[in-house]
Amino acid sequence: MSTYLICLSINGGLPLFTRKHGDLKSVPFALLASLNGVAMFGSSHDVTLLNTVTRECRIQWRDYHNSIRLIIVVPLDSVGDFHVHRLLDCIFQSLVLFCGLDDLIALRNIDRVKYELRSAFPVIDHLLSGLQPSDKSVLFGDLIGGADVICAQESGALQPYLENYTEAVDSTYGAVFVAGKIVCATSNWWGLHTDELSLLSCFIRTEYPSSLSDTPIFLPVKSPTVPFRLVTCRYR
Repeated sequence: MSTYLICLSINGGLPLFTRKHGDLKSVPFALLASLNGVAMFGSSHDVTLLNTVTRECRIQWRDYHNSIRLIIVVPLDSVGDFHVHRLLDCIFQSLVLFCGLDDLIALRNIDRVKYELRSAFPVIDHLLSGLQPSDKSVLFGDLIGGADVICAQESGALQPYLENYTEAVDSTYGAVFVAGKIVCATSNWWGLHTDELSLLSCFIRTEYPSSLSDTPIFLPVKSPTVPFRLVTCRYR
């Protein structure tokens, strides 16, 4: 399934990034400007453009905080409007995850924001790939607004070790993942919003493999303006 995703600033119409899934050419600038121009024309006449269809594709626009505009183009016979709206909400939350809501709303330094948003590309690509599930991708938590889990007999045995580890590093949030799915987690981790659980799972699955990493993140629901530290340890 071929998909285009375009992210722009609403005020200036400046492209922040474009992503694609499938064997497609890059989005021509003329097409990008036209898709944004249609929405701007409607806005100037107090009309909010939500979606439209052509003979081959479905196009949807979605604005966030009067600052960020996401435009997505998917094949007409692929998914419904509700699924696409859900996907766009997840994508915007992934932007908040790495950049923070304040910077996305203010957009004072476009170049710095564009640089920071690169960290979200692996998560965004993973979300877009969910439009075409394959044997290589068995995760679907982002589609239902939840987290993928594994029900294993070893979960109970791992729980005390996880609790001791999180206490040793002065934290109450922790989880053990296997192949992108949660095996066990602390009570505070389960207390996060389901969208946050889904996005964190996506990030951990798509993160560049390393023995240890420390990444500043914002929780889109719990803490969209104050960053946390996400520390991941991998064992092979």
